[in-house]
Amino acid sequence: MSQYFISDLKIYVFKTFIILYNKIMKFLYQRLMIKTSIFYFLAGTLIGFFMFLGYNFENFSFFFKLREVHAHLLFLGFVIQMIMGVGLWMFPRKTPQEPEERVKLYRKEEKQGLSLYFLFNSGTVLRSIFEGFIQYKNFYYLALSGVILLVLSIFYFFLLILPRIRKPGK
Repeated sequence: MSQYFISDLKIYVFKTFIILYNKIMKFLYQRLMIKTSIFYFLAGTLIGFFMFLGYNFENFSFFFKLREVHAHLLFLGFVIQMIMGVGLWMFPRKTPQEPEERVKLYRKEEKQGLSLYFLFNSGTVLRSIFEGFIQYKNFYYLALSGVILLVLSIFYFFLLILPRIRKPGK
């Protein structure tokens, strides 16, 4: 009798964890990617606005030097990260039936997604900060490390998304 009670309790705990996970933690890294991409959109738009002001006001002419930063924030930070976040959200992994296996898959997926998030954003931030100072040798290597992190994160995204793309219902 106690053996059945323990197995029922174990199943109850796993089901409760899955319910709480679905309500609180579900799509955590996807939402982080989407929210962060909106921040990059705002930052890129503000730099573009100040670049526009630089045509008529001498005080804002500094922002012309940030043309590449403006483009990287909008195209990489906003567009690519939005595509990655929505893609990972729209193509979920195939979930197993057993509760224990689901919990393992959720934990693994969160670790992979958060590592992609930090890898991509650290590359974007490094490149955006040091792109304007690329003529100096030390800053060049920091900007280059940002580029390498971005390229690695895009390959990592392909590794994460390719197994998720399957026929509907499978």
